[in-house]
Amino acid sequence: MAQNNHQIKNIFHNVRTLSLVFDLYKQKNLTQKLINSAIFSENHSIAREILTKHGKEALDYFKLKEDKSTFIYKDTLIAYKIRSGDVIVLGDPVGPGYEIQEAISKFDEFCTQHGWKLCFFQCSKHYLSHFENTGFTRIKIGSEAIVDLENFNLIGPKKKDFRNRIRRLEKLGFFTKLYTGNISDQLFARLQIISNEWLDEPNRVERGFSLGYFSRKYIADSQIMTVENEGGEIIAFINLIPSYQEGQMTIDLMRKAKNAPSGIMDYLFVQAILELQTLGYSSLSLGLAPMSGFQAGEEISLAELAVNSIFKRLNFLFNYEGLKVFKDKFATSWEPKFLAFKNIPQLPRLALSIKKVLEEID
Repeated sequence: MAQNNHQIKNIFHNVRTLSLVFDLYKQKNLTQKLINSAIFSENHSIAREILTKHGKEALDYFKLKEDKSTFIYKDTLIAYKIRSGDVIVLGDPVGPGYEIQEAISKFDEFCTQHGWKLCFFQCSKHYLSHFENTGFTRIKIGSEAIVDLENFNLIGPKKKDFRNRIRRLEKLGFFTKLYTGNISDQLFARLQIISNEWLDEPNRVERGFSLGYFSRKYIADSQIMTVENEGGEIIAFINLIPSYQEGQMTIDLMRKAKNAPSGIMDYLFVQAILELQTLGYSSLSLGLAPMSGFQAGEEISLAELAVNSIFKRLNFLFNYEGLKVFKDKFATSWEPKFLAFKNIPQLPRLALSIKKVLEEID
């Protein structure tokens, strides 16, 4: 009997001990979350200051999103995510030019100390020599489509299809409307229906990291341009977000209802371009068209051919051949984008990590 009582006491003691340990764990976990939140808040404030001072491209807009970690070296910002031991940096480091080389080196050292493999996704041509000086190889993964708003017009035989589509759709009673400021619950509900219909199509998923995804917060932070019919029903929309390049705006989301007539997105893009012209903007970024922008006679490396093959097999970054054709209707220039990494055998694993990062919606 005494032995049983002793065993029972031991059980209660162990339960209390486990309870205390669990409480301490919860407290520690909560404390760590609060610390992480404070660090994010502080870094976010510093990152915003750096971007305001040194940001220079459309991609910089997404470096402030909560899905990313930040590495800040002096006055330079590097925004990244880690997946499967791979560090995926979004675009170029942002900071004063004289600091970029050292910031890349310091971040490379930081990643090496943690056993992580580092790459820079969608970096521009501006700092390629800095990457090479730090031991990185680079390959071209596509180009950003840019519209020169100051010289865009609908004159001439090449723009005849645009003129015909505009006339046809406007005769049917369609028109565009720009929404700025507060987004009503009714408007958001309609946009969500269209977004869901668009996502129901095969091989379409939300993507993040270098893009925005449909959410109340993201829509509220955007300007929305819609196509509506005579009854005021929205049948297609795009969102417009600011770029850190002076005088530039960016189109990110582009979605239409299942019953939208043919040519509706062409119509919407042309009307958005004309609207931005009247508002005084000088350029419009249409985002990345993967594996595009190779000039006639330009040599494509074996690594670039390998990436092209991997992209097709993984079917990520959308139906990029169709995306290139669509954006080419409007683009007046293409800015090359690169993947900077350390060694060729790393590519298949990196492609999988990039796919994970792009398809994670936090």
